[in-house]
Amino acid sequence: MKHSMPTAILILLMIVSGCAQKQQVRVTYLSDPPGGTLYKRSGELWGPCPKVLWYDLDAEALEKGYLDVQGLKVRWPAGPDIESGKLLRILVDGTDRCVVFTQPVYEPQASVDIANSQGSKTPVQKRAITEGPLESLAGLTLTLSEEQLVLLDWQRANRGGARVEGKRPDSGPGVEFEIYFPDNTPGNCSLSFVSTGEGGRGSLVGTDVRGYDTFALKLTLVSVNGRRDPAARQKLVAGAVIGPTATGSLTGYEPVTLSLAASERTVTAKTPMSTDEIYEIGFHIHALNHGDWDPSGSRVVLLVGPAER
Repeated sequence: MKHSMPTAILILLMIVSGCAQKQQVRVTYLSDPPGGTLYKRSGELWGPCPKVLWYDLDAEALEKGYLDVQGLKVRWPAGPDIESGKLLRILVDGTDRCVVFTQPVYEPQASVDIANSQGSKTPVQKRAITEGPLESLAGLTLTLSEEQLVLLDWQRANRGGARVEGKRPDSGPGVEFEIYFPDNTPGNCSLSFVSTGEGGRGSLVGTDVRGYDTFALKLTLVSVNGRRDPAARQKLVAGAVIGPTATGSLTGYEPVTLSLAASERTVTAKTPMSTDEIYEIGFHIHALNHGDWDPSGSRVVLLVGPAER
């Protein structure tokens, strides 16, 4: 009897140790806009967002690098719901994950029916590609058409920093982006402009891109502060952004150098990719050699187009 207590403690420690060794992934479900409530597809309530769920990982999930879980949906107090597919893929890379459900937006839809001349409203699913499929180049290279480049709408930049102030289709394939740097400090002349699951409409998010090994965009520096002088000293670092990456990062890109010099004015940026579905896609730029840039601010016009076949 005198050994019963230590034995019980030993058994308890073994149980706790076994639980601690169980590998799990922590997933936080968010709603955009806030105020959504998470449900199973069957309608069973999970709870208000943000909602944290833990999933056990088996050997197969750890080997594949992802876990397919039962699909979910989010309802808001007003407006349409959004629902995932029957299965929702969660990347497994040793870090916590975040899934954002973005509410569809009602947009007017023109009608040729005279009796319905006011037009109707239909929900636009933000994760759908509304302008056709992504273009495929030879060699399993992915690029974006002009129509898809127009769908980029979310910028990653420091508060009060660089921003995209305009975008317009060019006369040729591609879209011109007018970008403003408020000064020449490193944090204020750097941004990524993307379609992302984190914000904006997310129009290109969720696209199946299995089978592609490279993402490429053609980048042309059109002007800096309205000038096109090839002798100008200003240079940019740029890249074709896509994610998630094989290492679990949100995005990645391979840097290229842009300037107004003839040899660097137009460059094709290529980034290796390994994702099954797009979470973020677009382009990145930041000023190089900050002393060459105007401390009172600069305006850059960048032409982004599909990579050439």
